Amino acid sequence: MKKKRLSILKILKDSGTPVPGSLITDELNRMGIEISERTVRFHLLEMDREGLTKSAGKQGRIITERGLEELSIARIYDKVGFSQPVLMICLPVHVITLLLVKAVSL
Repeated sequence: MKKKRLSILKILKDSGTPVPGSLITDELNRMGIEISERTVRFHLLEMDREGLTKSAGKQGRIITERGLEELSIARIYDKVGFSQPVLMICLPVHVITLLLVKAVSL
């Protein structure tokens, strides 16, 4: 998953309450990720379709259980030091399992 989308999920997770796109845009820009509000809306709509986020009406967006799982998986892969596709293509399942178990226990 791309850095921008993971950063959006992290912002939503850390907030614990619905966050409007304008505040997500401001926070991403503060983090050094230059992005427009329109692009944030695009990512949010895509993540809504994928079940990672959910609209809370005029209050903004919230992260879903699936979004939390995706964020957690991304952190595990980051700890292991490989990208998702490399693990899935190059390593046998039992090796992936061992790496993930070690990463979770870090």
